[in-house]
Amino acid sequence: MLQDQLVERLTLFQQESVATDQITLSGLPPKDEVLDRMSRLHNWNCEHVRTPYRLAQRGITKPDDVADPRDALLQFMVAATPHDAVVKEISDKHDQIRENMISWFESHFIGDDYGILVEMIDNVPDAVSPVKAKPVYIQLPDGDKTMLMQAWRVSVPNFFFSMSF
Repeated sequence: MLQDQLVERLTLFQQESVATDQITLSGLPPKDEVLDRMSRLHNWNCEHVRTPYRLAQRGITKPDDVADPRDALLQFMVAATPHDAVVKEISDKHDQIRENMISWFESHFIGDDYGILVEMIDNVPDAVSPVKAKPVYIQLPDGDKTMLMQAWRVSVPNFFFSMSF
């Protein structure tokens, strides 16, 4: 697990820095770049991994709302943003942020004869441009069978990422 590796690496680094009498030119203690990178990655990827579930438990989000992607999008942004201030703002002002999001529909053509409507949402916290949202269906295990659940695929046009929530 990443957290265990991080703790182990930190412990080794601290033991080595105590055991050596190395003095750097800057006068600052030696720095472990791998440890710093692992720490940043752990914080960015793991710190708020449970926060979207806490929002749902508090009743802020409505998981059964299949017609409006804004709650799912805010849950995704809480999990995806590396900025603690954005997470706090979404948690504290969820309803206000949700109401300030502006949405409209655009036609997207697939091939020569087929088009779909895609919802575009603007004023999404920490997003660099309007977000594209479209309903998708995912299969989830349910004992010895599977169930079909509606979810939202969100992406920022002209950027290479897409996430279903």
